[in-house]
Amino acid sequence: MPNFAGGTVARNLLFFRPAKELTLPDPKLEVVVLPADSGAVVRVSASKFARAVLLECEPVEGHFKDNFFDLLPGETVEVAFEPRGAFDLDRFRRGLRVRSLVDLK
Repeated sequence: MPNFAGGTVARNLLFFRPAKELTLPDPKLEVVVLPADSGAVVRVSASKFARAVLLECEPVEGHFKDNFFDLLPGETVEVAFEPRGAFDLDRFRRGLRVRSLVDLK
């Protein structure tokens, strides 16, 4: 996996079936929200494979530095959230939703 300035540049996971035909386990996502200088960091880990992990937060406005990724079992990813305007960490925690493809089926 190429690495650039401490972050992953690209990663390819290959599947033998289209996503809609995959039988995916519940990945048991674990989410921790940490304060950061300019917003928050969301730490996501999975005990089983998590396909297409998506982070959303309403009604807090801003953007995630990375979003829509796969997690292998035991892997942890940290995603920075940069808010637009005033930021309330507790409000962010309450509005945060972390889902994977298994949640959308």
